[in-house]
Amino acid sequence: MISTGFGLTRNYNYFPDDGLEGMLDDSVPHDVVTLVNNATTKNKSAKITLGTPASSTQYRAIFSSTKLGFPRTEVVYTSDAAATPANLQSGFLNAIRSELNLASYLKLTTDGNDIVITSRGAGSTGDFNLSVSGGGTGYAASLLTAPADAPLIPFGRLLFQKPEDTARNCRVIDGPLASGVIRGFSVRTEVHESPYPGGLVGYLPMYEVNALTRGRMQIVPVSNMHPAGQIHVYIAGANQGRLCAAADGVSTVQYTGTGIRIYEPCAANEIGRVDVNLP
Repeated sequence: MISTGFGLTRNYNYFPDDGLEGMLDDSVPHDVVTLVNNATTKNKSAKITLGTPASSTQYRAIFSSTKLGFPRTEVVYTSDAAATPANLQSGFLNAIRSELNLASYLKLTTDGNDIVITSRGAGSTGDFNLSVSGGGTGYAASLLTAPADAPLIPFGRLLFQKPEDTARNCRVIDGPLASGVIRGFSVRTEVHESPYPGGLVGYLPMYEVNALTRGRMQIVPVSNMHPAGQIHVYIAGANQGRLCAAADGVSTVQYTGTGIRIYEPCAANEIGRVDVNLP
């Protein structure tokens, strides 16, 4: 293991020295601050609308999920002879909860007279299927929230802190420079190399993020760049947080400060080096 100077380490067997984005240049000292990826995820949720209570009637719901790992599970509840919205909801809810396969993977709550099911698994890893049959008038299932993976913070991206980001929270730059404070570039380190859905690597939601505030590191610019040229930053899209040499419609903002400087000429989508000296 080789120290990079501020508690960060790099394993040259694990990270061969072939210019990976976000790696520090050991030829100069570095200052690094520890922030937190403030991104959140969306867990899938669905609603069972019970509708008009039907007496002595079977209400069926079928749950399945290959992502969560539980098998197809059918829940059948027969309503009371004198069904009311309250006892229908309570009875069906208890029937679903009695299925041990479901209780570990799905959270059950109520909304008025209806039942809300929320995955305990985050994002796309918590996807599940739900269908219903039988019941009375208006008995149906509907999707409330589609599963969505929270964005990770890739390595070598410019980080931002906005007024709504509490404590040490940060994000990849996503707006005009005046709307927040630049905190540095996300540093690639061995301890934060984590796989994510889609095979990407970076800092996971709510994980600590190492941000370079002073020193030199490797980046991959979107366009050819030169020490004497302009610096623009993508604030949206697939290139968010990456540098380029010219404005690109509404997707970039120009950096006019002195804290970021291209160290040497570099080509588009190739490894380049950037000097950083931020407050």
